[in-house]
Amino acid sequence: MDEAKEELKRAVWLGYIKDDSSEYVALEEEIQTIQKTLKNHKNNQTLYERIKKGFEDLLNRTRHKIIQSNAEAKVNTYERKEDEAAFGKKTIFKNEAVNDEAKTLGTTP
Repeated sequence: MDEAKEELKRAVWLGYIKDDSSEYVALEEEIQTIQKTLKNHKNNQTLYERIKKGFEDLLNRTRHKIIQSNAEAKVNTYERKEDEAAFGKKTIFKNEAVNDEAKTLGTTP
């Protein structure tokens, strides 16, 4: 159970969870409950399953956030490149418009 406490602290240190979040508090309470139960030798399997499920849920939510963050970063990079490319073509389009206007009016640009 000491390892579980350390892993929970490590999750906080790495920024995966905040120590005042409901998930953290719930997992910490589960660890304490398991420790008390282990001392009393009662229904260890059920408590173990509950704490294991809590950690699995935390990991799944964290993975989803990381994947979403990575996807957003890729989209932002792509949009920035497209904006830069469009800005670079702005002068070309402006010159074409001036030339088209000159042709239409029969003047020189």
